[in-house]
Amino acid sequence: MPLHLQKLRTLYDTIKDYHDAKGRQLSLIFMKLPNKNEYPDYYEVIKQPIHMEKIASTLKNNGYDNLDELVSDFILMFDNACKYNEPDSQIYKVCITKVFCFVSVKQYKTGLPQTWKTEKTKKSQGNWSWKTGKS
Repeated sequence: MPLHLQKLRTLYDTIKDYHDAKGRQLSLIFMKLPNKNEYPDYYEVIKQPIHMEKIASTLKNNGYDNLDELVSDFILMFDNACKYNEPDSQIYKVCITKVFCFVSVKQYKTGLPQTWKTEKTKKSQGNWSWKTGKS
C-alpha cells in the first residue's frame, strides 16, 4: 500500500477507534446513517448524508487522492451531525471538537489567520440522540 494511503488509513482508524475518558467509542453513532423510518426528518435537513462506513469504502477503493479529500468528508459528516443535533447534546459537542481539529489542520496547511473560525463555531444553532445525542 502506498505511503499516502497508509497515512489516510491511519487517520481513519484513529478517529474510528478513539474512546473518550469514560471509555465510549465515539465513532459508533457515525458508522451508519440514521434509520430512514425512525428519523425521516434527518433526510430533509441533511442534503449530503455521509457516514464512517462510506468513508471506509471510499478509502478501501482508493477514492481519496489526498488528505484534504478525506478531511473534507469527515468535516461534512461532523457538520451534518451539528446541523441535525441539539447544541447541548453530546454528539454535537463531539462534532464541534472534531471539526475544530480538522479546521485547525487545514488552517495550518493553508496559512489562514489564527483568528479564523468556522461558521459552525460562530453559531450554536441546531435542531437534532440522533435527536438529542445524549448518552
